[in-house]
Amino acid sequence: MTWKIEENGTERASVTQVPLRLAWAITVHKSQGMSLDAAVIDLSRAFEYGQGYVALSRLRSLAGLHLLGLNQKALHVHPQAIEKDVAFRDASDVALDALADLGPNALARRRRHFWRRAGRPRPRPRAPRATTWRRSARATARPMRRGPRTRSGTCGGATRRARAWAPSPRSWGASPAP
Repeated sequence: MTWKIEENGTERASVTQVPLRLAWAITVHKSQGMSLDAAVIDLSRAFEYGQGYVALSRLRSLAGLHLLGLNQKALHVHPQAIEKDVAFRDASDVALDALADLGPNALARRRRHFWRRAGRPRPRPRAPRATTWRRSARATARPMRRGPRTRSGTCGGATRRARAWAPSPRSWGASPAP
């Protein structure tokens, strides 16, 4: 696109603008963990199993994909990964068959044993708490503030950061501290 400034029929100045789009290049390894809307991908020099999958899976949709090149190794799965997948599927089938033969009491016993071995108490279903008017009024009257509040007035840094307190009911009418 060109703009011109003319004076008395003669061209005094002109500006030509070339439309550019901001872009950058990164490697497949550096793109891991990203989500991209669009990408121009060249897999013709992929040198490791699964590199093509990693590159292609970064895109949110195929509409933004522009594939420049592809080689045979880019989309192949590593042979050891295939072997492990087969072993995991076989072990899963064996475990499902064993669990299907158990009754509900034995299955519940195994769950309790698992939670004990995991080092934490078994999760128990919680009954919904009844909300009283006072509790809900207190929760909506003023947002929680963070700050030190101990009897001695001093506390350790971690304790001070971890403590949260709400103002007393007497100060509800006062404006919050900045």
